[in-house]
Amino acid sequence: MPEPSPPWVAYPDMYTAQGEDKDGADWLQIDDVAPPTDSRPKLLNQPMPPTT
Repeated sequence: MPEPSPPWVAYPDMYTAQGEDKDGADWLQIDDVAPPTDSRPKLLNQPMPPTT
């Protein structure tokens, strides 16, 4: 039986992403580069809760 294809979705020219590191923290910086009139689904832009 063939393996199912993964459910990948592509949104060209919507986001850029780059690995970042500063002051001992590492993260994936994702920036929305689509025009404001772009009707495709958007990522939520919420601040991360503080860590202890």
